Amino acid sequence: MKSDTSSTAAENWLALSPFPDERAANDPITRLIYAGSRTDESYAPMVKMDFRVTIRSGLAMVAMTRTYVNKLDEPIEAIMSIPVPVQAAFFNLSAVIGGKRYEAQAKSKRQARDDYEEAIDEGKAAVLHEELLRGIHSLSVGNLGAGQVAEVTSHWAEPLRFFEGIGQLRIPLTVGDVYGISPLEDVDTLETGGPVPQATLRIDHDAGGIELTSGILQPEDGGGLFAQVPSNAPIEIRMLKPKVAALTGHTADARQVELQIVPEAAATERLNAAILVDRSGSMYSGCERSGASQESKHAAVVRGLREVLPHLHSQDRLALWEFDTSCDRVGRSEGLEHLAAFARSVSQLRQPSGGTAIGHSLRTVMQAHAGADILLITDGQSYQLDVQALARCGHRVFVVLVGEDSLEAKVGHLAALTGGDVQFSYGTDVGMALRACIQGMRQQRATEPLCRMDENNQPVKVRTSRSNAAIKALWSSGTGSEETGSGFARAVAAYAASLAFAGAGEEQAEAIAIAEGLVTHLTSLILIATEGPAQKDLPRTIKQPIAAPRRAVTGNQGRVYAALPSDPGLRSARAMPLGAPLDPVMPLSSYTPGACYLREPRWLDWENLEWLGAMIDWNANAAGLAKGELHGLPSDIQMMIQELACELDDLADELSTEAELLVIALAALAASKESRQAARVYRRLTASVDGDRLDEYADSLGHQA
Repeated sequence: MKSDTSSTAAENWLALSPFPDERAANDPITRLIYAGSRTDESYAPMVKMDFRVTIRSGLAMVAMTRTYVNKLDEPIEAIMSIPVPVQAAFFNLSAVIGGKRYEAQAKSKRQARDDYEEAIDEGKAAVLHEELLRGIHSLSVGNLGAGQVAEVTSHWAEPLRFFEGIGQLRIPLTVGDVYGISPLEDVDTLETGGPVPQATLRIDHDAGGIELTSGILQPEDGGGLFAQVPSNAPIEIRMLKPKVAALTGHTADARQVELQIVPEAAATERLNAAILVDRSGSMYSGCERSGASQESKHAAVVRGLREVLPHLHSQDRLALWEFDTSCDRVGRSEGLEHLAAFARSVSQLRQPSGGTAIGHSLRTVMQAHAGADILLITDGQSYQLDVQALARCGHRVFVVLVGEDSLEAKVGHLAALTGGDVQFSYGTDVGMALRACIQGMRQQRATEPLCRMDENNQPVKVRTSRSNAAIKALWSSGTGSEETGSGFARAVAAYAASLAFAGAGEEQAEAIAIAEGLVTHLTSLILIATEGPAQKDLPRTIKQPIAAPRRAVTGNQGRVYAALPSDPGLRSARAMPLGAPLDPVMPLSSYTPGACYLREPRWLDWENLEWLGAMIDWNANAAGLAKGELHGLPSDIQMMIQELACELDDLADELSTEAELLVIALAALAASKESRQAARVYRRLTASVDGDRLDEYADSLGHQA
């Protein structure tokens, strides 16, 4: 039981927090991790999602429309970081703002970001779609005025995943808790726990039949299908007897492209593979749609491994490993007489416990099995792997992601780089997902170069293999049929361009992405509303959390974060071992007004400015701070700004401004690398002063640009 002193201290600390939350009373760094976030349904700006799926000859085009409403009396910037399919080609962004439709342009990532920030500074509404990591994108809707509505539509194209005559499409909408220190800015890190907005799904297809894992499809006028779907679970579509035919598209430079997606026949190559099973704490959580037993993800994996035993051959070489915070060999099998031993090894897999040392475990298995394929079975909820380094180790990596809350980023990117594949399972179909990966592992490695260019660095031919399908794209100078101007023909050209992008050099790849309007690690999509009233104040940044997975997590699989004494904020967060008790540097009773955040003494040096910058919630207070208003800040922070300002009277006179504004500007400069809003405050406050003189002063304090 907490002491009265501790309880009072917690209440005082929470009272100062811009976004009070019970978690903050137990973890002094939670305020920084969740700064600027609100999960209250009445506050979240995104209120509706609509999906329109068109499937033709093995290629799916998905149009996603998100409706945002500003429910505040001040401008907002709504930011949503979302999981996306690693292999998909994202193209074409449009928005209806203030009743007028705008179309996005593809630009280099830096140029698109600069244009977006310039629009924010000028008070114009703008939308930015960018790739943060392979498998994680960000959609930013900036300067949405009070009461204003924005409908933002983005498109992506991806081939179906094929297995035994069935084509599958997965639209990810949720993700579980992701472990390890995020490589993303705080505002970009995936966050769950938001409201569950209304979601509708419409499908038009040419297959022999269709199934929807969650929801009931109903016919619509015109031949399409309609369903209401939960937005707290991925959308899984299964196509029965998908059609196989050539598709035609039309590129931005008026060339014709023909795309063929042909399911590959089952191969008979023998397996040389190591199977790596995740037994971390997150695998203890339940599988949705796993039957009345409500088995855990790990139990479903064990069952699935047993189901694939009849599909193994006597010549197959297999090794079985498991990992949590460590990686251990369970058994190996070679030849018919050892398949029974492999079955016994499956029975020896231990129950889930511990952390998720996924990167270390992959390296361990790769070192033990030179040249072998790796089959990783996990829920993918970890940032802790170096994708580029692992991809250079010479192994194909195949992945089975288990559970509705699985994350394709990182592990999916690794599979794509190594020529492997990703399959998904809700629980009942783990065995089928495993067999689909085994089918891919039996295919020979591709030897043909991925992409061939002409003398003008334009793509001519691409041949590759993905998701148990052979894919070929051919470009020609013909203008194609009238159909090439349709929306789906645009998807054909965009997906073909994404294949060429993957096989081109960086300069060629960027040119291809800009020409065809792709969102990639080199390019983003940006649109700016040129009409409508300009917003005078900086927008409040609101991070829209994605809905939490509908299956509640039952295991202890999170990581605890605590502050280090030498360095505050997210820069000093450290991940503690799984299950370790919270052991903050100071007892909770020390986190009281006056001792909660601030260091003593409070003289003006760059270290104190960095400390101050890390303690300010820039997302919530940017508009006020840009005008020198301090009333939205905790009293301790107000006091520190006022005390530091006493040392800036002479500089303030020289620059014809107020000393408190200079302190805010310098603190914003110190935080600008971690906070976009801090950078905006700095630009706003220094627009009318001698910026060179202020930069010179910041350098004298220890600032390094």
